[in-house]
Formats: sequence, C-alpha cells, structure tokens
Amino acid sequence: MNHPVAIDAEREALHVGWADVRASFRRWNHDVGAVVRVWMGTSLLVGVALLLATWVVSTQVEPGAPYAAFSHVPSIAGAQVLLGRNLLVLLMHALICVAGYMALTSMPIVAQGYSGWKRRVHLLAGPIAIVFVAAVTLGSFALQAWSLGSAAPGIAAAYDVPTWQLLLLVSPHALPELTAVFLPLGAWLVLARRREYRELLAASVLSFAAAVPILVIATIVEEWVSPLLIDRFT
Repeated sequence: MNHPVAIDAEREALHVGWADVRASFRRWNHDVGAVVRVWMGTSLLVGVALLLATWVVSTQVEPGAPYAAFSHVPSIAGAQVLLGRNLLVLLMHALICVAGYMALTSMPIVAQGYSGWKRRVHLLAGPIAIVFVAAVTLGSFALQAWSLGSAAPGIAAAYDVPTWQLLLLVSPHALPELTAVFLPLGAWLVLARRREYRELLAASVLSFAAAVPILVIATIVEEWVSPLLIDRFT
C-alpha cells in the first residue's frame, strides 16, 4: 500500500500537470500559429535531413535488382492505410513528449513522497528520459534512412531515373509528411533547448492536433498526385 505522503505527492503531480497544460495554452493563445511554426521549422529540418540521409545511404548500398514498375491505382482504402500508419508514428512521437514531461516535471514532485532508493529512482528519471528521447530519435532516424535508402535504388531503376530524381519527385508529399510526424519531436527539441519542460505535456497535444491535417493533405498528395508526377517525369 502506498504511503499517504506518496499519494499526496502523486496527486500534487497530477494537479501541477493540468495546471501546466492550462498555463501553456494561455501563453500560446495570443499567437499559437507562431508557436507551431517554430516547432515545424525544426521538424522540417529533420525531414530534409532524413531525405538527404536516404540519398547518402542509397549511394553506399549495393544496388539490387530493379523493382517491377509500379502500376498504382489510387483508392480511399490505400489512403486510409497510409494515414493510419503515419498517425501511429505521430502518436508514438507525441507520447515521447508526454514521457518527457512526466520524467522531467512530474517525477521530481512524486519523489518528494518517497525516501531512500525510491526517491533516487524518481529523481534519475529526468536524465534517463533525455537519453531515451535521444536514442529513440536517432534510432528512428537511422532505421528510416537505412530502409528507405536501401529500397530507393531499386525503385529508381524501375523508372530508369537516378535516385536523387526519384526523391525529388516524391518530396511534395514526403516533406510535409515527415514534417508532420516529427512535429512532436520538433517541439521537444525547441522546448528542451529553452529548458521549458513544463510545456511538454501541452506541446504533445498541440503538436498532434496541428500535425493531423498536414498528414491528411500529404496522404492525398501521396495517393493521387505523386504517382502522376512520377509517371510524367520518368
């Protein structure tokens, strides 16, 4: 059974969390667009870096057999699959913001209700969270760069174009898509640099909400527009 002091500390952490969310949205309310644009600029840089890393990987891997030329038939079902996949990635990144808030803000409050090794464990959550976010971000970036870079030469060969041209042709949907899915991480990077950890919880909500319409538009472009561009310029 939890000690009454620990329960009080957990309740205090919950109270502070809701207070931080309300305070953050009050601060952002006067120009929420400017807040999101700063995060979006950071996530866009991450997206551009990922496309460049994909191209670099594609120049280093052994080219395999060309893929069969794609005969893509746009459909609502296909768009739903694309959107669902990207929403899952977005949700994972938003939950990293939530975890960061809990570790850097809530855990120190909860730690006040404990003593000894339990208190030390709660206080260590902050540094561990920073390492975790860095590892997940770098791991996700590297995995995507490797998988996309390994597949890109075969796809480009199917259309008889260089890989860089294929990446350029898919960028109308890829850049908005990557910017959206990395938006919570863009918010994390901006707020962590400013040491505004108390805004991370609200940032997870706002970044998710702002990213969803971008993903919808990117999905429409990917499903109905990008195939036309590839067919037109290859």
